[in-house]
Amino acid sequence: MDFFAGAGGMSLGLIQAGYEVVAAAEYDCGAVVTYGLNLCRYRQFTMHFVTPEDGVWMERFLTKQFNQAGVTVTDGAVKVDGKRLGLAGTGLISGDPAMSGVSHVFVGNVRKLTSERILETLGMNAGELDVVCGGPPCQGFSKGGKQNVYDPRNGLVYEFARFIVELQPKAMIMEEVPEVATMMDPDGVPVLDKLRRILEDGDFRGYEAFRKMAHGGPDRVEVMRGATPKRLAAEAKRERKAAARAAKAKAARPHGLPGQIDLFGEAA
Repeated sequence: MDFFAGAGGMSLGLIQAGYEVVAAAEYDCGAVVTYGLNLCRYRQFTMHFVTPEDGVWMERFLTKQFNQAGVTVTDGAVKVDGKRLGLAGTGLISGDPAMSGVSHVFVGNVRKLTSERILETLGMNAGELDVVCGGPPCQGFSKGGKQNVYDPRNGLVYEFARFIVELQPKAMIMEEVPEVATMMDPDGVPVLDKLRRILEDGDFRGYEAFRKMAHGGPDRVEVMRGATPKRLAAEAKRERKAAARAAKAKAARPHGLPGQIDLFGEAA
């Protein structure tokens, strides 16, 4: 499932990697329409409005767009020049018959969306999703903005962590700007530290992987807390070289049991 799905870039990447994206969640009506055009199929997906007000906003948005385009809606049917028009699925997905369309799109504020509703809609239990991904809003973190500690959008990273804990996927993917590593929240706590604690307290099985990435050792802590794209790239390059040296040394050993490799490429 893809949270903060936007126009569907991350969903598309997962689909191209062989995953079936079963659901998405997005707040912006324009982004939802774009998502539906490209990644959903007409009559094969459902919009779920988080609150009744979200349905009203979507109706107003579509009515405005239809009026500007000369489209009419009669008896619940969308028509152009008197002919029915299927909007969803007329974009990218129309050129790939084998692509499985996304079946459910939750529209509205994720702060008001419950994991129980998601799982009930999907007919799934916690722990059955393979991946939960998302890119929480970055405007409050990015140096391209004001980096305002009090930007209310900053707290959405914690909502994302809540869904991870409650849905218990096998893996998580979070896309964020590098500056999140240096930001504090209004309580004076580093954002990544609070995010880690939410995952840890929720017993998310992937917490250790996140810890290795963000705070794998004393040097890594300093790199992340003083992060810049250049420093992060340099740190990643050092880690790749270290891993290559370890793999070469291991291959040179003629005896002993072969090492086990975990999902993150580290010798067990």
